[in-house]
Amino acid sequence: MEAILFSAKPTLVDVNDAISHLSNHEELYWEVGFPIIGKQFHYPIHGYIHICKGQVEYVATINRIIPFDRKHYEDEHLAVRVKPIQWLMDWKENKNNIRNYDWKYELVMTRIESFPFDTYRFQKYDGSIVTWAPRNYIRVLNPGRSK
Repeated sequence: MEAILFSAKPTLVDVNDAISHLSNHEELYWEVGFPIIGKQFHYPIHGYIHICKGQVEYVATINRIIPFDRKHYEDEHLAVRVKPIQWLMDWKENKNNIRNYDWKYELVMTRIESFPFDTYRFQKYDGSIVTWAPRNYIRVLNPGRSK
C-alpha cells in the first residue's frame, strides 16, 4: 500500500475528535493547506500523521483526496457526516482564524489508529531517510517495507 507522511498542528486539529467521529461515521474529511495530486496514488493509501514538535502518532487510511470546499463545513447535512462536531464548532467560531486559512485539499479518511513511530526512521519513496518533519507531505514507504 502506498503511503504519505504529513504533519498536524495540535492548535488546529485534535486527532481524538477525528477518531471519535470515525467511530460513528463512515468518512472524515481532513483538510490540508498544501497541494497534493490525488491522481498519483492507488487507493487506499496510508497517511502517517506527525504531530508538530513530536513524532508520528497515528496512521490513517485515506480512500481519496478531493479539493477543499467550504460546504464541507457549511452544508448542515454534509458537514455532520464528514466533520467532527468540535471541528464544526471551531469553524463556526473561527477558532484560531481557521476559516481564513488557505486550505487546499481534503484527505478522505475511513480509519485512524494510534501508531507511535519515530518520524526520522521513515524511508522516503526514493529510498532516502526522512530528515525533517514535512511542511506539506512526503511520499514514504510503510515501516518494514521496501519499494
